[in-house]
Amino acid sequence: MIWLEQTSSVRVYMYTGTDRTNLTTLVEGNSTSVIGAPFSINIDDGLVIIAHAVYQAANGTIPASNNGTLRFGYRIEGEKYPWWEKLLLGKKPSVSVLIISLFTIAGFAAIFFPGCCVCGIIYCVVRKKK
Repeated sequence: MIWLEQTSSVRVYMYTGTDRTNLTTLVEGNSTSVIGAPFSINIDDGLVIIAHAVYQAANGTIPASNNGTLRFGYRIEGEKYPWWEKLLLGKKPSVSVLIISLFTIAGFAAIFFPGCCVCGIIYCVVRKKK
């Protein structure tokens, strides 16, 4: 979502697309964007903002300092990841993959070699008592 916060001596046009060959107008009738009006776009579509300074002196001439200002705000909205995807997409996914791998190996060992696991646990308990 994007919106204009402030403009001064500027006409602002917003389009979806990635370059001038595939632009689609975001504001109906290709008119200038209104301050405060929110526009929602798909992040995959891309956004092009064109700000055109329009300052004229009282006598109709364009002065040498043809300055304008534009300020806009934006917010990225989306779905939250489920907990199992956060494990693999977090700050350190390699640690998560290692932990998941160890638990998977331990689980397979417990399923396919239950005698070894029981013997290992008994061995650790007996050894600890000595």
